[in-house]
Amino acid sequence: MLVDGIKNVVMHNTDMNIKASAFGLYFVTNLINANEPVPPVIFTKPFFHAIYHLLLGMKLTNTSTLSPSFREALLASFTTFRATFDPPTEESTEPRQPFCSKLSSPVGRPAVSLTGSVLSSTADENVTAWKNHVVDNFQGFATTYLQADLQRRLHDVTRSRCHSYALYVYEKVAADPKFVAEWPEFKSVKETLLTRIRDAVAVVTRDFRLLLEPAYDKMDHQLQKDREIQENRNRRRRYATRLQASSSAAGFAAPVPIASTSSAAAWLPGAMQDEPDAQVD
Repeated sequence: MLVDGIKNVVMHNTDMNIKASAFGLYFVTNLINANEPVPPVIFTKPFFHAIYHLLLGMKLTNTSTLSPSFREALLASFTTFRATFDPPTEESTEPRQPFCSKLSSPVGRPAVSLTGSVLSSTADENVTAWKNHVVDNFQGFATTYLQADLQRRLHDVTRSRCHSYALYVYEKVAADPKFVAEWPEFKSVKETLLTRIRDAVAVVTRDFRLLLEPAYDKMDHQLQKDREIQENRNRRRRYATRLQASSSAAGFAAPVPIASTSSAAAWLPGAMQDEPDAQVD
């Protein structure tokens, strides 16, 4: 029975993961094709929990993290997705079954649902995988984008040379001291063409920096926020250490600050409270 239960969990989790990933990519691809911005919420657990709800035929219950417009767009996209890849049969009059069924434990009466506990860890893995996909492959995405932009501006320059100039632009903007940008040298390039190439590269470099500015601003803001939180924790730690030392010298036990930032900050002078964790389904 244990082996059968494990097999059922693995099959259910695999089935849900494949279908959730397929629909997630379908949803994001449609946003990009429609020139719509891709919201950051797609890199969070609530996004995948919402997809799981749709696959199981359940209503979207998260109203705190997912905005009404996002939930509406997600539901409309899922309706189109299912009509395209799982159209109903004409002769069937029965209500449509959900894409996936819930998972129940083989032990216990009545059966205990395992769907939530199984999919919670799967959502964590999906979030990590999506983030890693963007981060690890960003240079490839960016270089392809830059190469296409250069080819559009320089019709008489070969694809391979545009790729070399695209790598130069990426390394120049990235400004990584380990990979100093070096201008590609091609002996067969005439001076007039070289001037046009330099002008095009300068424009593409400027546009690429402007494209990344919002991301830079958001990262700077997050880093500043992280530094403030860390400094706040260090300040509380130093205060607790001084309090304990002075109390030991006076010969009585000092109260030990609670680890929680919200409760500890309440009685520490000038302490800043950390923001509470976001609630998810």
